[in-house]
Amino acid sequence: MSMTELMVELKNEASRKGEIPVTAMEVAERLLHTGKAVPVTKSIMRTREELGLKSIPDSPNQEVIELLEAVGFKKMVDEWKHEGRK
Repeated sequence: MSMTELMVELKNEASRKGEIPVTAMEVAERLLHTGKAVPVTKSIMRTREELGLKSIPDSPNQEVIELLEAVGFKKMVDEWKHEGRK
């Protein structure tokens, strides 16, 4: 097992036991509401334009949101919030 695999497994085990960092919960909630892990800022849009990349729509990515719900991610986050793990 590589060090990376070990760290990922330790993080997963910690989350199963309710040890969820506040920042991870914030990202989870953002994903569920917007379908994006990182907010799209003016700075990000300017950098993308400078690099010749397509712009990112302001609207939520419904496909990602639906996928997260389909795989049970929303239910898991709701349970974490209900149990006071936030």
